[in-house]
Parts: sequence; C-alpha cells; structure tokens
Amino acid sequence: MYPATYFCLFPAFPRDLRGFVAMSFDPRFDARWNNVLSRAISAVSVGDTRLTPHRVDLRIASDSILTEILDSIARCRIFIGDITAIGELHGKAIRNANVLYEVGIAHAVRQPEEVILLRSDDGALGFDIANVRVHRYDPDGSPEAATRFVGEKIIQAFNEVDQKKALGVRRAVEVLDYSAWMVLAEGNNAGAINYPAIRTMGQVLGGIARTAAISKLLEMSALKAEFVRPTEELLKLDVGNAEELIKYRVTPFGMAILEAAAQEQGFFDPQMRQLLDKYVLGDGK
Repeated sequence: MYPATYFCLFPAFPRDLRGFVAMSFDPRFDARWNNVLSRAISAVSVGDTRLTPHRVDLRIASDSILTEILDSIARCRIFIGDITAIGELHGKAIRNANVLYEVGIAHAVRQPEEVILLRSDDGALGFDIANVRVHRYDPDGSPEAATRFVGEKIIQAFNEVDQKKALGVRRAVEVLDYSAWMVLAEGNNAGAINYPAIRTMGQVLGGIARTAAISKLLEMSALKAEFVRPTEELLKLDVGNAEELIKYRVTPFGMAILEAAAQEQGFFDPQMRQLLDKYVLGDGK
C-alpha cells in the first residue's frame, strides 16, 4: 500500500504507547537494540504506563509488511530512527535505504518533535538530511550513557510536544465564540449533545448558532460524532426525532479547551470557587 493511500484512508489516532524504531537488522546492530534502544524506551512512562519498544523485522517477507510499517509510524507515540552507516563505498558512508525511507515518511506525517534521529558514525550525511538534527551517540562503547541519552531525548520530545499542544489549546480558546463555549460546556456536563431539530422554520432560525457551533467544534476536533443504534421509535417518520441518531461527545482536546478557558476565567481560584458556591450553587445570601 502506498503511504499516501494509507494515511488518507486511516486516521492516525489514537496514538498507542509504543516507541517505534527504524534501524538496520544487521546482526551488528542487535546489541544496541537489546542493550540501549529497547531499554531506553521501556524506561519512559506515559502516565502510569511504560512505553513499549517496537520495530518491524524487514527480514520477514510479507505482503502486509509495508502496511505494518505505516501503521507503526502513524500510531506510535515516538519515532526513533538509527541512521548509522552500514558500510562504506569509495570512502562514502552507506546508510540503510529502508531506514531512510521510513524516516522520510515519519518526517512527512509526524511532528518534528516526535521524530528522533540517531547515529554512531561520523560519515557525511546525505543532502536531504544534512540539515536535520541527528544526535550522535555511542551504543557500543558506552551503552549505559547511550541509554540515558536516548531516554532523555524521548522525555525532551514529549515535553516539546506538550508545549506545542498547549499553544494549540491557547489558540483554540482565543477563537472560541459564546455559542461554541456553551456547546462544549453542555457536552461536558451532559456527556453528549444532539444536533438541533430543524423540522420547522422556527427551529431552523433558533438553531443557527448551535448548528454553526457544532460544525466549528467538529472541525477543531473538539467534538466527535457518535452514531446511535436506531430503535423502532427513532425510525418512525411521525416521531421526527432523526437528529437523535447521532450524538456528539467532547474530545480530550475539547476538554483541554474547557479547562484552559476555566483557568483564564479564574474558576480554579479559591476565591472564585467561593463565589461560585455562593451565587451559582448556593442561595446567594
């Protein structure tokens, strides 16, 4: 399957808790996989769960091998490429073509912070990757130091991704209008929301803002659609409640937007909590 076909047909979410490694399967590289890369990945935790090291053995011929590689690149939490030279030809470093191919795909579909490149040689890099950050490490001579180094780079990458996500959330909060904010809050409180009924002109006019808000939040990935299994009542034409066949739920990104907006409004401040308890939840006296 061609990469473009795969990434158009299959969404890359949710991410799994794997650290995918693209590297040569030459026996000379087995030690760095066993003693450095797999250990470094396994030592990093996401929440309460540790990452799982993963690589696809290209020596095992299969019709689905490329699909497995594409799926791994798309869904892994972090991509690590060891582009160490596997030999020399006329004084020039020869690097594994399969690894470079996978690195190219990762650069095309993943954030720059999610792609870590490593090498243990000093040979010249090709023009296409000469300007990309490639970390030098020594997995054979200093495996312990190399393991710590790779682990630190993974954690650093996660921190950089989190910072970028925070900027994305901040931008989303800045363009959030009142109707979208209300729909998000309602979805959070109710668990799910329905598309507004549009059976009469009054309903159409009254639901314009809500309809636009739902569309906006779907485009932002702050809401996701969830289809409901139809019942006999829902399928009756005279009931006229077909909008209940689909519900919308707040995504983790939508929750992050709500939390950021609440933070900006001061809802987490102790004094503000007292006012909310008094005037919103209490009797206001």
